[in-house]
Amino acid sequence: MWDLAVREEDYDAVDAMLSRYARAPLSMRLLPAFARGDSAARARFVTEATSSDSRQSQISARYVATFLENFAAAESLARLDLQERRRPPIRLGAQLFLAWLELARGRWSAGKAAFERAKMMEGASGVELERAIAATLPFLQVPLADLGEIRADVERLDPGTGSVQTGGLAAQLRPHLRLYLLSLLSSRLGDRQTAARYAAALEAMRTPPPPSHFWRVCEVRCLSSSCTSRCSRPCESSDRSTPATCAPKR
Repeated sequence: MWDLAVREEDYDAVDAMLSRYARAPLSMRLLPAFARGDSAARARFVTEATSSDSRQSQISARYVATFLENFAAAESLARLDLQERRRPPIRLGAQLFLAWLELARGRWSAGKAAFERAKMMEGASGVELERAIAATLPFLQVPLADLGEIRADVERLDPGTGSVQTGGLAAQLRPHLRLYLLSLLSSRLGDRQTAARYAAALEAMRTPPPPSHFWRVCEVRCLSSSCTSRCSRPCESSDRSTPATCAPKR
């Protein structure tokens, strides 16, 4: 209900909800202060965030960017979590947030540089996959050279197939995500043959039991991305459980 009240800009309702907490999370208390332009409360909360060793600064940044579209304030809040005194996972999370924030502004080059800084940080893992996801976003103009470099980085990644049976959901998804992204990146590069090869490899992979239909849907979307951009007719599929096929040109 808190986020609904924020979306409706009903900050009296937000205050009423926060009053039910003995001490509400900093991110939930900070957003109304930024929304109201309460400089005194904002300075007080920023001081609290500066001394805190938690992710509340970057969570606050996410709220300010999402609900207020104040990207400059969001950036300043996220940078509080880059302090050396912060634990490495917190610092890495803040740097990745800054990369995505640049992408939200439509700044591919700045986002790419932010991802590169994240790759150099202590405990960095999975940055290549996040950057690859970013490179497939349809609203970004990504240079072909960057797409090729990113695809090569993802190809070099250890697919982690040995951890599929023993790891959690993220570990189980990693090999599938890698193939999915390789197919999408190949499609964006105009390399349809390679895109189809990775999509076929994804379909052939052994899948975790719970969401048995999920991977096939991923492949359909992957192939659809290539088909719809290259063919005069949209992709056709009898249902969502089978791969889409590209209708021939007339």
